[in-house]
Amino acid sequence: MKKLTIIIISVLFSTSTQALVFEKCYDAGDIAFDVSKLPFKHSYDLKTGKETKSADGKSLEDYKLEAFYKYKKKYNKRFFDSDMYETWQYKVFTKSKTIQSTYVLSDKEFIKQKEISKKKNLSELPKINKFKYQIYSVTDNYIEAGKSKSYIRLNISNGTVMLSADSQFTKGLLLFHCDLQNKNKNYLDYWWAVILIIAITFFIFTQSGKRLKQIRRK
Repeated sequence: MKKLTIIIISVLFSTSTQALVFEKCYDAGDIAFDVSKLPFKHSYDLKTGKETKSADGKSLEDYKLEAFYKYKKKYNKRFFDSDMYETWQYKVFTKSKTIQSTYVLSDKEFIKQKEISKKKNLSELPKINKFKYQIYSVTDNYIEAGKSKSYIRLNISNGTVMLSADSQFTKGLLLFHCDLQNKNKNYLDYWWAVILIIAITFFIFTQSGKRLKQIRRK
């Protein structure tokens, strides 16, 4: 009976398809890392590509990385910039092994960006912006994905998202904090699981009935 219970639970979890969604994201870089606390005045040489380092040999990115790893604050929805975005999310697709980043500009921001584009003779920024990243690493707490000098690391334990210009996460570091959600992709999967559980339960009772009859005959 114990084994059958385990089978039922396993079937339920395997058939209920979940979409992992990091939504209503906000920039947590400034919250996690205070530039004013650097032990040196930071500068970057565009010609050589070199940046100044502290006496202990650490660069700005080193300090950022340390701060981002130490960031343990809980998600705070009031930090999401609803004036600028309708949504900002990262969605994990297990079948295609991709992560889709989506941000939708608010109507107010969209109109503002259109005006800026006209003045500066730039191409208009779409209202809905989507980008896909190919997943290349999955561990207990992290999912990593990337595409052409743009890499992301999702932390599935605290809902943070780290962005970097390289796969080692040492350049151009940015940190976002998101509301982590598990959303059902298809409710029919649940109905299928329920039917299967009923069938298994029926099978258990019929087998138990047959066994009782055999015991009585003996």
